[in-house]
This record gives sequence, structure tokens and C-alpha cells, in this order.
Amino acid sequence: MRSVKQKLVVVAIALILISVALAFTTFPWLLLLPVAIIAIAYPVYVLRRTFALRRRGYFVTNSRKQPVIYEERRDGRVVAVPILTEGFEPGRDDVIVPTRAEWLRSAPEWAKDRRDEIFKRIIEARPKGWVVLPNDWMA
Repeated sequence: MRSVKQKLVVVAIALILISVALAFTTFPWLLLLPVAIIAIAYPVYVLRRTFALRRRGYFVTNSRKQPVIYEERRDGRVVAVPILTEGFEPGRDDVIVPTRAEWLRSAPEWAKDRRDEIFKRIIEARPKGWVVLPNDWMA
């Protein structure tokens, strides 16, 4: 004998399957919507990045593994610095600006003396209030 909860699950699954079948038969073009969104969004991202790197020389972006990445054109190639962040709440990753000593220890050679310049650019690209500044920050 099935419990009421098990019966409800079976009914819910049946309703979902019926809904999907109806969507396939009446609106098959809806299946192409996610593909269309990706087909449009990715080239837009690539163009934004390319134009920003050419025009400004830098681009602040993100990836699945790293919420904030600073990219810059140097000597005809793109170099990147992953930026430390902390997730205070879902969907919000605050940039943690390192102290000068921490930055000198962890930054790539080309960026060691440019902490303030790089983080000013990152601060401009992030929503207001999504940055944690150290005591030695002079803005």
C-alpha cells in the first residue's frame, strides 16, 4: 500500500511528464530558446571583452571557479590576475583588497607595483559596496 506522500509524488511526476509532452507538441520552438540565448550571449561577451582589452587595455571578468578576474593586455598577449573574494551572501562576492605586503607576496611580477591602479579599476567595475578595503588603502 502506498502512502499519501508517495501518491502525491507519482501524481506530480505524471503532471510534469504531461506538461513536457504538451510543450513538445504545441510549442517545439521553446526548446530552441536556451540554445538561442547561449548563441547570442557568448559572442556578446567575447565582443565586450575584445573591445575592452583593445580600447581600455584591461577587462574585469569572472568565471565559475573565480568570481573576479582582472585581465590586461601586455606585450601583445592577455595576462590575468585572479582576485580574492569572499561570499557574504548567495550571489554576492565581495572583493578583498590585499594589503601592500600581501600584494607584493602574491601578485605576478608585472603587477607588483600596480596594486592601487588595478584595484581602482576593479572597484569601478563592481557594484557599490562590494569591496573590502584594507587599512593601508589610499584612494
